[in-house]
Amino acid sequence: AALERDVVIGCGPLLEDRPHLEQLQMTDAAIHIPKSPGLGIRSPSLYPVEDRPAPPPPPPRCASRWLDGDTVILQEEWENLVHAQLRTLEEEGVQRGDTVLFHAGSSRQFALRYAALRALGAIAVPEQVSRLREDLPHPERNWVDVHWTADTMHHRTAARGRGAHAFPVAPGASPIAAVLRTSGSTGVPKTQPLSRDQLLFSASGVCAALDAKPGDCWLLCLPPERIGGLAILERAEWGNLAVATSPTTSADDILATLNTHPVTHISLVPAQLRGVVDSLSGPIEQNPALKAVYVGGGPTPPTVLEIALQRGLPIFRSWGMTEAASTVAVATNEGSAVPLRGIAVRQSPFGLVVEGPHVGGVHCTGDRGQTDDKGKLSIQGRTDDVLISGGVNVSANRIAAELIAHPDVSDAVVVGVPDDHWGQRVVAIVRAPETDEMPCSTALREWAKQRLRAEECPKEIVVVSRDLRDRMGKVRAEQWSSWLRSGEGGK
Repeated sequence: AALERDVVIGCGPLLEDRPHLEQLQMTDAAIHIPKSPGLGIRSPSLYPVEDRPAPPPPPPRCASRWLDGDTVILQEEWENLVHAQLRTLEEEGVQRGDTVLFHAGSSRQFALRYAALRALGAIAVPEQVSRLREDLPHPERNWVDVHWTADTMHHRTAARGRGAHAFPVAPGASPIAAVLRTSGSTGVPKTQPLSRDQLLFSASGVCAALDAKPGDCWLLCLPPERIGGLAILERAEWGNLAVATSPTTSADDILATLNTHPVTHISLVPAQLRGVVDSLSGPIEQNPALKAVYVGGGPTPPTVLEIALQRGLPIFRSWGMTEAASTVAVATNEGSAVPLRGIAVRQSPFGLVVEGPHVGGVHCTGDRGQTDDKGKLSIQGRTDDVLISGGVNVSANRIAAELIAHPDVSDAVVVGVPDDHWGQRVVAIVRAPETDEMPCSTALREWAKQRLRAEECPKEIVVVSRDLRDRMGKVRAEQWSSWLRSGEGGK
């Protein structure tokens, strides 16, 4: 697929010859990136340096900065706490460009340590990413310069800048600011470096799209070591917002925090939104300041969205990914998604392609969708959610959506299980409350036959009472497929 500007995407296996890739980055005429659909560009520095726009300036400072239970930390006090962490780093000899693997025991400690590393210009790597070292471009290298544990710092090597070798950037490009894990919803989680420009453009774009102004308050109830939580810290830093935290990520604690603090924005994954909706007996009235309930991380069942709107929740839906520093496009529940400013989204045979500083150049998402002449888009699922059963292509997402529409089904996962006759046997796993009226698989198959083509109807439906998603609301389709192949699905 050939795009405008001077960036070209080609097909083929992902280049493992990093020196060759770096040489291609630095050519003036073009950047050629052989890659497989959906893999994404590993380096956030591929955006042509001369075309990279300057990040927007931040708005004025606000008064409150952190709200944690009964604790309120004002902006000046917060800055002093960050400076104290920064002095600790400098006293320990940590330098700009060092890669620092850091531990945090709470969201507040995470935010302070991340802010200090950000101010120093070091590469911040949450401790959870260390489990994925084999995914790095050079796994044999000791890519961490400093390990910041709960109480001490350990310098891993006398040679500095090892992380810079693992995550190279083109001359003049924005430096790497953080390395995170992707969700792994379409496969094995991988490491993803993010540049300072990517994080700034994403933060400013989302603040503009959701009308987040200085002094507003964003509720953090997502893990800060993942992009959904880290992006909130970036928005707070850029937009001068206060951050509130809830004791846990449960619906009851989220609602209690909404009643306690003047929260204007909240980010939720679909599973959390479902819990909040189930806990609300009527319209939400306790917090008139609430501007946006920002839902992302996966598709939200239409029935949940409908009830949320009936409860008066100001729903905004996000389409994004870790590679884009969280968000590509934002939609109200009534309309199509609109890309953030500076982002172009185009269709290609391999899925939607995103271009702009938020992805550091170009990224092939692997998502299916359509764009109109005004730049708006609708997401229709993954290119890899297509199952081939009996020689016919069927969409796993479409089948799951029809099953979720059943009044007694709260969630569904549809996978393809290898089969000698069908190639892939379409199997659905549905979640239903464990009650005397729990739907049986036969009744659900009849429901599906009335709404789906014959080739789309699941050959088998397994009813379970447990959650089908992880705490981030992601479906691990491969894990459920393995579960079925192991024979556990029949028990």
